[in-house]
Amino acid sequence: MLVSKDGDNGGLTIKTLFMEHYYFRQREIPSLRQSYLANYFKDNIYKNPKFTTKDMQNEVRKHLKLKVSHYKCIRAKHIVITELKGSFKQEFADLPAYIQVVKTSNPGTLCEVQLSEEGRENGIRVFKRIFVMFEACRRNWIEGCRPIISLDGCHLKGVCQGILLTAVMRDGNDGVVPIAWAIVSKENKNNWNWFLCWLRQELNLENGSTITIVSDMQKGITDAVQTTLSNAEHRWCARHIYANWSKKWRGTELKKHFWICAWSTFKEEFKQNLTKLGDIKKDVAEDLMKYPVQTWCRAYQSSRSCTYMVDNNISESFNATLLDARHKPIISMLEDVRTIVMARIIDRMRLCAAWIGEWSPACMKLFQEAKLASIGCKVLWNGAEGFEIGDGEDKHTVYIDKKLCTCRIRELTGITCRKFYKTEKLKPIQPPPVEAQAGRPRKKRIRALNEPSSSNHLSRKGQEPTATQATGDGSHVTREASQETINATQASLTTEQSSQGRRQSKRPSKGLNGIGVHVNTTTGQTTINSGMNSERIIVPPQEVISHEVDPNVRFPIPNKREIRKSTRTRHQIQFNSMEKALKLECQLNCHSKLWD
Repeated sequence: MLVSKDGDNGGLTIKTLFMEHYYFRQREIPSLRQSYLANYFKDNIYKNPKFTTKDMQNEVRKHLKLKVSHYKCIRAKHIVITELKGSFKQEFADLPAYIQVVKTSNPGTLCEVQLSEEGRENGIRVFKRIFVMFEACRRNWIEGCRPIISLDGCHLKGVCQGILLTAVMRDGNDGVVPIAWAIVSKENKNNWNWFLCWLRQELNLENGSTITIVSDMQKGITDAVQTTLSNAEHRWCARHIYANWSKKWRGTELKKHFWICAWSTFKEEFKQNLTKLGDIKKDVAEDLMKYPVQTWCRAYQSSRSCTYMVDNNISESFNATLLDARHKPIISMLEDVRTIVMARIIDRMRLCAAWIGEWSPACMKLFQEAKLASIGCKVLWNGAEGFEIGDGEDKHTVYIDKKLCTCRIRELTGITCRKFYKTEKLKPIQPPPVEAQAGRPRKKRIRALNEPSSSNHLSRKGQEPTATQATGDGSHVTREASQETINATQASLTTEQSSQGRRQSKRPSKGLNGIGVHVNTTTGQTTINSGMNSERIIVPPQEVISHEVDPNVRFPIPNKREIRKSTRTRHQIQFNSMEKALKLECQLNCHSKLWD
């Protein structure tokens, strides 16, 4: 079919028409030129400069059902990039107008551009750097953010070369809130010092005595913070410290112990965890301590920030959301940053409007977790404002009026937690030496002289002995003995013991010290323990005149060697010795009587 214009009428006229044709669809056609491809993929390359030629070929094959060469896609992309460079220059030319519109639509917003001094000398207005802070972000800092600022810089990826500097805060709900950003040529001390000067002026930071700065270990940031905010607490990102430290010391176990040390909340816990790290490898802990411990460990950080954040993740996460915007020209990039920040603020407003009650869901979740964890804690009140709270071996002290606890989690975050206090470790004390005592350990204590026993029966101590009771020295009294005989016997025993000067044993002997002897003067019969179950006749009756015998005769107790040699009991040995002595005495008495 061939169509052409119909003169000046403005219509079209079909010149040639074939109702039937024999042509088939072709995948490669010469009319698919690079100019058409550049116009077709302009928006894709504009949004994503990393859009590759292979992606272009896939799109043509999928949507246009055609095949295009690799070199034709390269030429088409080059056309688009050339147009972007032209828009890149045009957007820098339109930057003053853009700044004026931003200030008009957002009263109180700071948007300042600084021009290059070298360009001014040559009479040319050359861009050097720009600082942006919206009024809404400043109100967020004043009304509901923690006094901590996270600083970071990231490279621009598109035609617009340079560094994007960002300052990010944490709100009361631990959300990420961007506060200010800037575009500079390089990340050095001069640019960071200029950026921090604007922050100090707009946020009334003065010398930084009330805030905390978190950043990486870039030398320019460290010097700028010391110069501009000299009294600010400067923390380093623990992730960057670990990245540098792990170049020499690698391993999953070392990584775990590093973060345990970084998350320690009080000094004793940190020293204990550092010792465990040193037990793995001796030089590991020494190399770690080369980094200032107050910059990356919670135990040595102050409580001014109301958070125990030891990394710079909030800045890293915000920079990740700006990845697509960092490929665009300056005005388009600034617009994308503005819309992202504005969307975050709106999302926070909607989230707060959906709260049930006065407290946020995240806050109530922390409260419930702390409440559940406190079930196993034991509370001991000291009578004033302090409480000692323990769980197992861990103990800590809480001061309600001062709102302090020795675990420092409440001090660091401002949020009530399950508080544990690790007992302070001082120099160890060794226990006294234990001396082994001779004999079997005593189970019952030694009672006092007049102390009654714990038995339910009435004690007989102090009662006068009867005819069948002991006389006090281990011997027994016969039934015929009178009270005078008992008293005389006890007196004679006392006199005999004092005259001999024998040392009394500490432990009374269980053996038989003396046995009651009865001699019948009529029949001459000698009896031991007469009137008792153990009564025994030693000398049978005989017609002799009996000799007076002391009824309380004492016989020496055989020594231990004699007991060991014999298989008899001690009571039997004493009994036999006494029996032999009585027989010998009776025989001597009989011989002396016959001799007379």
